[in-house]
Amino acid sequence: MENGIKSSGRQIPTFTVILAVLLSAGTALIAHDVFDGWLWLSLSAGFGAVAAFISGIRVLALAPLLGSIASAVIYAPFVPAWSAAAALLALLICLSAEGRMTKNVSLIASAAALILLGLLQFAADAYIGGELSWTAIWNEIKAPFSVMRDSLLSSAEAMEKSGGQIYGVSVGELTAAFRQMKASMLRVLPSIVIVTALFIGWLAHGIFGGCIRFLAPPQLDKRGKVTMSLTAAVIFTLSYLASAIFGASSDNSLTAVSAENMAAVLAPGFFAVGFGTLLSGAKRRTGGGAMFAIIVMICIGALISSVGIAAILFVLIGVIHTFRAAAAARRKEE
Repeated sequence: MENGIKSSGRQIPTFTVILAVLLSAGTALIAHDVFDGWLWLSLSAGFGAVAAFISGIRVLALAPLLGSIASAVIYAPFVPAWSAAAALLALLICLSAEGRMTKNVSLIASAAALILLGLLQFAADAYIGGELSWTAIWNEIKAPFSVMRDSLLSSAEAMEKSGGQIYGVSVGELTAAFRQMKASMLRVLPSIVIVTALFIGWLAHGIFGGCIRFLAPPQLDKRGKVTMSLTAAVIFTLSYLASAIFGASSDNSLTAVSAENMAAVLAPGFFAVGFGTLLSGAKRRTGGGAMFAIIVMICIGALISSVGIAAILFVLIGVIHTFRAAAAARRKEE
């Protein structure tokens, strides 16, 4: 793992590539709905592009889609089209970074892909609902408006029964006003969709650019690689804890399950990276004897008792190891 992956003349720490892949897959699981998952969609595409670009392995751009497929196999047999959109965005961003297309072309292609795959998602929702037709697809697109209307009208009816009114208007007046507002919003919906798709694509490009400058600078010496691994480890730890806490505290059951799924995807990565770091260091220090076997048994016991706790334990060991490596590299330079 210390040798890393060689890409564009640089040695990229393997830990960083694994981080980008797992974060891309994990955030794709939270982007279950474009209406409230656009930020996660952008993050997923950006991290996927980072993994593909810094490693030179383009197939890693498919991390969002592969993460959703893995989640579907484990949890539910359904793969959202948004994960495919994130994977396609990641690939387009990677091609743009490699100079195979301009950033503007990549941005327009990203927006077009989002719109097309969005229609595919709504079509899938309509099919699951029992009817695949343009009317059913249009009803799926209008679903958020319907939910908003039903919620507002039920509140208005309850207020009216108790002798009060919402905003001083009757239920009938409120219904008419909402119908007019809905008609106005649906007229501008195509423009909103295009602007939103362009914004998501632009944000994904921006996330990619920021990560590349921060995690993979052009000149990468040994100290830079250690710093890069350390940064990845810290982000990795925080992302796991945030997803686990967010999943446990969220009132929205779908969001909670998505966050917990993200934590479940990140946990094996924690285990693989931290466990590998721990065992390589232990074997080097013990020579692979009885002490090494005892350490292996302790690690397996921690894993059996709790995957989550073992994952955090192992990655913290990896962080400590990286701190020590950074200090050793600094002393050697001095």
